[in-house]
Amino acid sequence: MLSSIRDCTRRVRTNTHALHRFLLEEFLLSMDPKRVLREDNATMDSISQVVEKMNSQISSLPFEGTQ
Repeated sequence: MLSSIRDCTRRVRTNTHALHRFLLEEFLLSMDPKRVLREDNATMDSISQVVEKMNSQISSLPFEGTQ
């Protein structure tokens, strides 16, 4: 049971990091030099909020030795 939880946690972390990299790369590739700076900042803030929420959900998963 604990090993399956560890495996699931590991997969979620890997997927979270991959998603963050993908979103950041897509954001950087889609940046238009003429775009207003505050729009870029708002997009980056949105990405950061999604990643923070996912990380907080990951941190609430049980780990081996804790109950």
